[in-house]
Amino acid sequence: MSANDNYLDITPSEDCGKRSDKWKRHEFSGFLTENGVSAALANTVLELCRAEKRPEDPIEFIRERMRPDNEDVAEIRSYHRKIEGLRTRTDELRAERDRLLELKRRIQSNYARQQCDDADDSDTTDDDAFSLRDRNKRFNKHVERSLTKHYAAWINFTAAAGADK
Repeated sequence: MSANDNYLDITPSEDCGKRSDKWKRHEFSGFLTENGVSAALANTVLELCRAEKRPEDPIEFIRERMRPDNEDVAEIRSYHRKIEGLRTRTDELRAERDRLLELKRRIQSNYARQQCDDADDSDTTDDDAFSLRDRNKRFNKHVERSLTKHYAAWINFTAAAGADK
């Protein structure tokens, strides 16, 4: 036997094995086609390709499409709806927070501007402002004492007027 004869002896047995594998794949392919698996997979992969937004988990995407009546899918969809609701609420709360922060900033700015305007109107320095506050306190105490004195005088007057009757 020559080297070529050995080669021929090996090739047919390997070829038969390959034919056998091809035949098994063909039978399996027929099985998948007859039971609608090939069409379902093709449609699902096509749907995945056509999706505008790629899913975060393509395997989960395929699993959902292959068994849409699966209890897990319903639960997952429920969670997805809850998550979307929470995201919407979070966005609303962030917008409200931003609105309130802007309002706070404007109030503080207006208050600071008013303080500057008050200080500019009096043309005072910090020392003058302190003495101005001190004088303001003294003035308020003076007004309070005067009012108390005048109130006491009014009570005495009405008491005297009532006694005269």
